[in-house]
Amino acid sequence: MGSARVGSIRELFSRRDVLFNLVMRDLEVKYKGSVIGIFWSLLNPLVMLVIYTIVFRFIVRIGVRDFPIFFMCGFLPWNFLCASVVSAAPSIINSPNLVRKVYMPRAIIPLSAMVACLVEFVLTVVLLMVALPFFGYGLGASSLMLPVVILLQAVMVGGLCLFFSASCVHFRDVKHLLEILLIVWFWLTPIVYPLDRVASMSFGSVWLSKALGGVIRFNPMSVFVGCYRSVLLKGAMPSGLDFALMFFLALAIGGVGWAVFSRASLRFAEVV
Repeated sequence: MGSARVGSIRELFSRRDVLFNLVMRDLEVKYKGSVIGIFWSLLNPLVMLVIYTIVFRFIVRIGVRDFPIFFMCGFLPWNFLCASVVSAAPSIINSPNLVRKVYMPRAIIPLSAMVACLVEFVLTVVLLMVALPFFGYGLGASSLMLPVVILLQAVMVGGLCLFFSASCVHFRDVKHLLEILLIVWFWLTPIVYPLDRVASMSFGSVWLSKALGGVIRFNPMSVFVGCYRSVLLKGAMPSGLDFALMFFLALAIGGVGWAVFSRASLRFAEVV
């Protein structure tokens, strides 16, 4: 089992040209007929940043320093995860010809959807880094850690994409359940509120407060959002514990997703 799984990963790497072509196809289809093409992916966060700056600097006082930048440092990684999983989940059932007639590692299909979202995510992060000096934040040596954080998140998100795309083949209701799951997960991640405020939150009972506080603190995206904010806003490297958690979560979720997909893919041609 182990050697077969390693062999599949090697085959996936050897067919990276197919992955590249599918990524380019996804991006071309998404921006077909557009004048500025992929740069629309930059316009959306740029407009959001301007709107949030105006609203939370002059209209609403939320008590978080430079809330627009604080929010974007959490929202952009979350949007990468959300867009990737939503795109990848139905990718197998939407590509019956590729599954039945084309010989290639089937993992390429959902992973190409994730990589297309990754390209857009990297562009938006670059835009955010350009905006940081205008809010008084400098880019120090800690920014060198940013590619590592992005890579580890991509591994985790890739595992989720594989898991949900395989699940959708056999259980079509998964894509509808996923929409609800992502809404709940968003609010259980400290994107619109600081993590250090979780301890003071009250949810009606001591037991419930502790349970939800634990979920918020240790859910995978909380760890990644915290690391993005450390690198971009605090100019600090992630702590040893946070880096270990990122590494563990990336390997664990990526590995589980790969294992589930590898097993489920044996029957894709029969079901799709």
